[in-house]
Amino acid sequence: MKSVMTLVFFLLIVINSSFGQSKSSGEAPTVKLPEGISIADGKLQAKKGYYFQIAADGKSAQLINEKRNSATGGTFVCACGEILGNGSCSVTILASELICSGSCTCQFRTIISGVKYAVDFLKGNLKKVE
Repeated sequence: MKSVMTLVFFLLIVINSSFGQSKSSGEAPTVKLPEGISIADGKLQAKKGYYFQIAADGKSAQLINEKRNSATGGTFVCACGEILGNGSCSVTILASELICSGSCTCQFRTIISGVKYAVDFLKGNLKKVE
């Protein structure tokens, strides 16, 4: 009976390691910045051939491709981040740079294929947010 229990226990371990769910590292996945955007001095910068167009509410902007005169599919929203989240933020354009500022810890966010991302200025990419 003891050998049967040992065998069952061993099989459970093998099955769990083969089919069990793996735990994630807790770090949110990242993606590259969209084509036409770079980061310069803590600001989003439109590359040559692109420009930003601010929405009527002043809280978001779209990246526009000059050749096609159409949006590239990315809207960047300027909103309060998790730290000091109460307040308001707005978008301004200075030359070809998009600036997010306001009365809280403002940050740029965008949605790509239904997934929310925040701009990570230190790493130069987009980081998934909950």
